[in-house]
Amino acid sequence: MADAKVSLMLADVDGTLVTQEKVLTTRAVEAVHALHEAGILFAVTSGRPPMGMAMLIAPLDIQSPISAFNGGVIVDGDMKVLEERLIPDGIVLDVVDLMKSFELSVWIYIGADWYVPDPKGPRRPRSLDREIPAEGHDEHGKSDPRRVEDRRRE
Repeated sequence: MADAKVSLMLADVDGTLVTQEKVLTTRAVEAVHALHEAGILFAVTSGRPPMGMAMLIAPLDIQSPISAFNGGVIVDGDMKVLEERLIPDGIVLDVVDLMKSFELSVWIYIGADWYVPDPKGPRRPRSLDREIPAEGHDEHGKSDPRRVEDRRRE
């Protein structure tokens, strides 16, 4: 084992890479850049949705795929889905109904998107606190999660 070389460092995001206040510190950025300089690849994983980690890509110069939703979705730096593990369509509505029966908030993840049917629910994305420029879309032209309707009604 004396010849073993570290070639990859994988870090969780919340409470590990960023502070409890969700701040990416200068010290963390410098540490990741030191890894790059040593030839060690750096990657992140989190229960967050992909867009919840987008703010890490540039400052940390992340070149590796990003593991989101606790490994349920793997995306590249452009948020293109590379791999995903899906709940079979046939049981999604049953899972949603079960969660609602316990008065739990339901979040729906489709690809790299995070839909929040109840924007006033607990632990909602901070992006719901800002003004959305165009009705139904964010400043990047993407669908606003507040506009997603219950798909059972379709």
